[in-house]
Amino acid sequence: SGLILCIIAALGAVTEAEPVNPLDTFFEEFAAKRAPIHHVSATFKETAFVGDDFFETEGKVLFVRPRRLLRQTVKPEPSSILIDDRTLYQYEPEVLQLVVEELEDRPEADLLFFGFDGNLSTLKDSYDISLFLVKDDPEAGQGVLIKPFTEDVVDAPFIEVNLYLRTKDYLPYRIEIGRASCRERV
Repeated sequence: SGLILCIIAALGAVTEAEPVNPLDTFFEEFAAKRAPIHHVSATFKETAFVGDDFFETEGKVLFVRPRRLLRQTVKPEPSSILIDDRTLYQYEPEVLQLVVEELEDRPEADLLFFGFDGNLSTLKDSYDISLFLVKDDPEAGQGVLIKPFTEDVVDAPFIEVNLYLRTKDYLPYRIEIGRASCRERV
């Protein structure tokens, strides 16, 4: 009878195990797909909607591990932004000026790299992260919705970010950013 109690206790422990969190499972797959990627480059077209008006920007973006991101625009005007871990360098060729800004305690700096390296350490503390299914695009299947925990949307850098990810490598192919003043699609 002692053996039967041990078996029943063991079965009870199995049935009371923590349920698997789909977000944790997704991010394990996400990290595995990103691990072999050292660098990624792409051209982009960004459309910002402000009221009934819209503004378009075109350029290219380059991500290199560990945490370097270069964004260069060619249209409507050339400009360059380099983020090296927690330091932002912005060059404006029209005025021949380089602006340097430290991004020390700003969680949006981690969000910039999330689409490429998948480091969730500080993102989970600063943002509400959830998954959504993409049904209207055969190349994608999964998306990530990111919202700040802050109640004050005026001071937040964005209201929400939707990352649309390719199925094969979970790289973002479309990013939609909702701000208090406008909506952007990259």
